[in-house]
Amino acid sequence: MSQEAYYFDSHQLSLRGWTRALRNRFLSKPDSEIRINHWLNYSQKLLYDVERVIFLEARADFVAAFAASVVRRQLSPEVLTCFMANRRQDTERYKAALRAQMPEVLRRWLVVP
Repeated sequence: MSQEAYYFDSHQLSLRGWTRALRNRFLSKPDSEIRINHWLNYSQKLLYDVERVIFLEARADFVAAFAASVVRRQLSPEVLTCFMANRRQDTERYKAALRAQMPEVLRRWLVVP
């Protein structure tokens, strides 16, 4: 399975509604890094574990901080709906990737909702 199924980069987090301030507060350290070999930029891409992000988004302190961020940025209901749709799609894609990795025997006994 590709690495993208297990990690989010900063762009993917922004599509979920994360700002740089939220990232610095809740995801201060990345879970992984990959080198970017681009002629203009030889920097690293920071990656954040999908499970960790999903867990953090469910915490009360993140929900409160995110709500304050939405108000501060004056986001429209349409933009907020788009963020939530991206979160659902990403979560479903991650669950599908996990199911594909399970051996058939475990699949009979373990349910991944």
